[in-house]
Amino acid sequence: MMRFFIFFLKLFILAALALWVVQLPGDVLVEWQGYRIHTSVGICIGGVLLLSIILSFLYMVGQFFLKLKDRVTRANTLRKYKKGYRLLLEGMVYFYGQDAEKIFEKSHKLQGLFPSPVLGLCLEAQENLRQNNNDVARKLFLKLKKEKEGAFFGLYGLTKLALKENNNAQVKILSEELYKLYPSLPWVLYTLFEVYLGEEEFEKAGLILDQIKPSSQEDRKRKNGLKALLWYRRSQTPDLSRDEKMELLSYSNEFSPGFIPTACLYATYLNEAGKRSKSLKTIERAWQISQNFLLGHTYLSLSPVHDKLEPYRMALHLLDLTPESNVAQLLVVEAALNGHLWGEARAHLEKISEEGKSAFYEELQARLLEEESKDYEGAREKRKEAMNRLISKDMMGKFS
Repeated sequence: MMRFFIFFLKLFILAALALWVVQLPGDVLVEWQGYRIHTSVGICIGGVLLLSIILSFLYMVGQFFLKLKDRVTRANTLRKYKKGYRLLLEGMVYFYGQDAEKIFEKSHKLQGLFPSPVLGLCLEAQENLRQNNNDVARKLFLKLKKEKEGAFFGLYGLTKLALKENNNAQVKILSEELYKLYPSLPWVLYTLFEVYLGEEEFEKAGLILDQIKPSSQEDRKRKNGLKALLWYRRSQTPDLSRDEKMELLSYSNEFSPGFIPTACLYATYLNEAGKRSKSLKTIERAWQISQNFLLGHTYLSLSPVHDKLEPYRMALHLLDLTPESNVAQLLVVEAALNGHLWGEARAHLEKISEEGKSAFYEELQARLLEEESKDYEGAREKRKEAMNRLISKDMMGKFS
């Protein structure tokens, strides 16, 4: 609406000026170098306008031809970019489809379409890395590293290659170089943390971990888990006293109560220090997060030595905490067998769901047959089933 109003305002002003010139005619006289021009005001204004239009048109034509080369160059570059991005998309499709021949074909074409060969080199290098052509991949990543736009991709690829080859010294050098260029990149920080933790440079690992800024609840959980791991590993330093180890383990348990190695070791130390109640609560807290046989066996080991039925009662308590847990049911069965409670063991074995019928389940059945009814033949068959389950699970793990 505003543009419409301004257009008619300009049109009105031009019309008013034209009428003013018509109503007040006059003459214009121009003399220069002996030449003389004598005309009316209206013709003078019209001539000036016509001359301005002609000069503007000539200027536009001149600009068109002057910029024609740049326009052709830009159009050609745009055409290459469109073709390049289409090839890149096709290359990624072939990459996920694991068609190596097509990937190399597309990557070679990509290197000639873009001003920088980074994208083509990166695609080719990643495929060589996947094909275990490590020497070729290394050369391509080094070439990428020399490109201004490819410095990160080159260092990233070389770091992955070093990790693949278990070259820890090279991983450390490359990850530190990446850290200098990209100090806030999460992948760089996590990799460098693992390097320092592996070399037991705990102070450096802690400083790196503090620089990680979690962006979600999952990231925060992961960071707390790594803090727990860091404090646990520090507690394993040989020259520390028992009290110092317990303090470090308490920090670890605080950051991640479900971290199983810390929970088991910390609970054992607490029990040895006469703090059995706190020791039990440490395992129970971890158990509610993750039901694990190591946690369960550690918990049962905290029972008094003189009371053979106490482990069974403690196993029942774990079952009360997690009634749907097959692991808890199996621990109850094991504790019942250790206490010669055959009926209770059989009753709880019948409650195990199909997912819980593992090799350990078959072994417990074998023990029940062997110890209660002396059915050694039946026990042998159950142990065969246990072995078959283990073999089946191992084969499935290999082919999955």
